Amino acid sequence: MTTHALPTEHPSTPRPVDSSAVSSRTHPTERVGLLALAAPLMLFAHGILQWVDAVTPLGDPGSAAPHTTLEYAAGSIGAVATVLLVASIAAFAWLAAEVLRHPALSRRLSVGNMVVAVVGVVTIAAPLGLLPLGALLVLVGLAPLMRGAETTVAAA
Repeated sequence: MTTHALPTEHPSTPRPVDSSAVSSRTHPTERVGLLALAAPLMLFAHGILQWVDAVTPLGDPGSAAPHTTLEYAAGSIGAVATVLLVASIAAFAWLAAEVLRHPALSRRLSVGNMVVAVVGVVTIAAPLGLLPLGALLVLVGLAPLMRGAETTVAAA
């Protein structure tokens, strides 16, 4: 048997890649990036809709403002804002679960990013009505999680 009959591969020649192997490695990173973008943006939209609803209340001009979540959700703006809030909470929970399942993703966050995200959470929790600002701060804090999946594929 001669060795020259076997095909030789040059290091720069691209080899066919099994798409299922690549998608399994890039999928968590892409999902985390989308969740890190979508969750704060939905929370931001919820805060803006709350502001709009406070400025232009639906219903009778002489009626009192809604006091419970169910009364608030009865209005169309309130219903959309409530759906956005629930979706945002679910997205943040899913994001936390994904980061806990893939600890390498949490290494992307620097101390500065974590400080900005914590300031955003404090801004959201403070009863000052600054929920949209806090959501944008959380978005900026989570920005490193939105990087592309090329680092995950290259590292694997």
